[in-house]
Amino acid sequence: MEWSFIILAAGESRRFGKVNKLDQELEGLPVWMWSVGLAERLMKAGKIQETALVVPKGQEKKFRDQVEGLEGRWLVAAGGKSRTESVIKGLERACCEKVLLHDAARPFASVALCERVMGKVRRGIGAIPLISVSDALKKIEDERPPKHIERDGLFATQTPQGFFREEILSVLSRRDKPCADEGQAWMEAGLKLETVKGFSENFKITYPEDLNLAEKVARGRRKIRTGIGYDIHPLAPGRTLVLGGYPIESNLGPVGHSDGDALCHAISDALLGAAGQPDIGTLFPASDPSIKGISSTKILSDVLDRLKTCHWSVEWVDAVVVLQTPKIGQEIERIKETLDSVFTDHGFAEIVNVRVKSGERTGPVGDCEAVMCYAVVTISGIETLRD
Repeated sequence: MEWSFIILAAGESRRFGKVNKLDQELEGLPVWMWSVGLAERLMKAGKIQETALVVPKGQEKKFRDQVEGLEGRWLVAAGGKSRTESVIKGLERACCEKVLLHDAARPFASVALCERVMGKVRRGIGAIPLISVSDALKKIEDERPPKHIERDGLFATQTPQGFFREEILSVLSRRDKPCADEGQAWMEAGLKLETVKGFSENFKITYPEDLNLAEKVARGRRKIRTGIGYDIHPLAPGRTLVLGGYPIESNLGPVGHSDGDALCHAISDALLGAAGQPDIGTLFPASDPSIKGISSTKILSDVLDRLKTCHWSVEWVDAVVVLQTPKIGQEIERIKETLDSVFTDHGFAEIVNVRVKSGERTGPVGDCEAVMCYAVVTISGIETLRD
């Protein structure tokens, strides 16, 4: 194996305040999970072979549970009392020949930046990203007046930083004083350090105002997708007419393997389509005896669980029921309320609209032989976890 990606998430966030900055949410995900998203993309692209999370001591299970089920090799290590100790713990837990060391407080690093760093690493040569300093600089010592510092030739260091694992482990293990980053320790050990161009969005969240800026950046990284769903069921005497999980008094009801709720089926298919997943016929086949006769709100609930696992949020649902008889205009609000309760249970409140149309006495719907439903949905997802 060649590359390990080590996410450093064991810091105490002293400058941020009383809470751990890495547990703060950006668009529904804790800050540290954005680096997990980057690691996922690197693994899927074949750029890295494993990811090691270095976390606060005693919280290993919490982090391990969060990454359980993700593709690839995931390791968790307890951090130490200092940054250097935590990095050493991560290096000892990792197995690959080369490593990328990345601060979990930098949620917006990119695959392209990682590739630039990786391309510079050689035996005896490390690599770090730098970004030029654009602000005018002043230095204050004790109570003396500020002293101007020329910014020409000054750069801010970012992560990820790349090294051969055994080499950086040796450098840090021999070091007897703190360092701001691993690049400093590497240079002070007399080793060569290459640099690549960083980028402004790869900033580190240090103070509460940094989180405010990060929230704005995160919102700009959401993707919007739309899905269309359709379902039709034949009607027969003696069956219960259920729409959106709400039973309606009728002499006719849908024939189906489940309860035949065409509205739930259309919405479920629209959600799956928007997320790029198979349709409900594939995921919940009629050949499966476990779903025979079940409420289709259970199918819809399972679909919503599937989307949330993939970090999708549902923004809006618009559905049309086409039915000749019975007339259900008076029932629409109750149908919407029933559907809303399913979505609310998954954290999506008041996002459902349902309308009803007549079959106009044409086709199987107009002849009272079938019920038909259409649905259009809008979902959004965090781009860093989608690509």
